[in-house]
Amino acid sequence: MQLGRVYESVVALKVEKADEAALNSYVEAFKVSPLDPSPFIASARVAMQTKKIDDARKYLQGALNIKPDFADALFMLSQIEAQAGNLKEAISRTEQTAALSPNNSGVFFQLGLLQYQNNNFNAARTAFEKAIGLNGNYANARYFLGLIYDRQGLKEKAIEQFTNIAKTNPNNEEVKNILDNLLSGRNALAEIAPPAPEKRREPPVAEEDQTGLKKSKKK
Repeated sequence: MQLGRVYESVVALKVEKADEAALNSYVEAFKVSPLDPSPFIASARVAMQTKKIDDARKYLQGALNIKPDFADALFMLSQIEAQAGNLKEAISRTEQTAALSPNNSGVFFQLGLLQYQNNNFNAARTAFEKAIGLNGNYANARYFLGLIYDRQGLKEKAIEQFTNIAKTNPNNEEVKNILDNLLSGRNALAEIAPPAPEKRREPPVAEEDQTGLKKSKKK
C-alpha cells in the first residue's frame, strides 16, 4: 500500500506509467489482505486521476462487495455521480436499490448523501435517519443528519448527533468545533474550512479499517 501511494502521488505529475505501477502495487496489497477494501479505494483514486471514471466505479463496487456500508466507497461514488451531473439518475438507481435492500444502512447513507447534494434536505434527512436506525454507529450518517437538523432549526437534535459522534471519534477536531459552534448558538459549519463536507474527496469521519483501528485522515 505504501509503495502504491508513492506511485499514486506522482500520477498527477504525468510521470510515465506511474498509474500502472500504483495499480499493480494495490493488486499485490489485495492479494496479501483480501478482506481489506482499502486497495480498491486507492485504485479508484488512481482511476479518477486518469479520468477513467468507469474503472473507478468498478473499483468502488469491489470495495462495497467486501464491505457494503463502507462510507469511503459510497462517498466517492456519490462524488463521481455529482461531478458527472448524474444526480437524478443516481438517486433513482439508489432508491431502487434501497427498495430491494431495505436493511442495508450503506445504501441509505448513499441515498441521503445524493439527496443532500441535490439540496433535497427532507429526503436526505429521511434516508440518514433510516441509515442510523439500521446502524446506530454510522458516524458519517449522523454527521450529515446533524447538519440537516441544524439547517432546519432543530438545534437540540443536531447537538445530540454530534455529541454521539464525539464519543466514538474523540480525536476528530472538526466534530469538536462543530459541537462547540452548536452549543454556542452558531451555525454548525461556522469557521469550518472549505470545501463543504459534501464536496470533499473523503467522508468527514474516518472509517474503521478491518482491524477496528481508525484510519488516518488526509488533509
